[in-house]
Amino acid sequence: MPSLRALELLDGVEMGSMKGLQDISGLLEAPALRELTFVRKMGVTQEEAAAIAAHGSIKRFSWFAGVVRVDKPRREDKRRMTPERNYGHRARVVPARC
Repeated sequence: MPSLRALELLDGVEMGSMKGLQDISGLLEAPALRELTFVRKMGVTQEEAAAIAAHGSIKRFSWFAGVVRVDKPRREDKRRMTPERNYGHRARVVPARC
């Protein structure tokens, strides 16, 4: 990513689904950057995560992973997936109205 140092008024960035991103150092050069949001999978290293945490002007950082299934079904489990099975007690099936 190129340097964003010249964007003096840039105070917020939202980026998403950039698995192939190799470097965010240019983004962190934006002098007025106060809010940074990542959406879904991002190619961020541990060192870059530490640089975000240590950044002087970033006051709000969010990372939304999207829908994440906590209980991954086993391969031998051939039963049909249902909302109740995927989301447990939080799921509610509403009958369709015709």
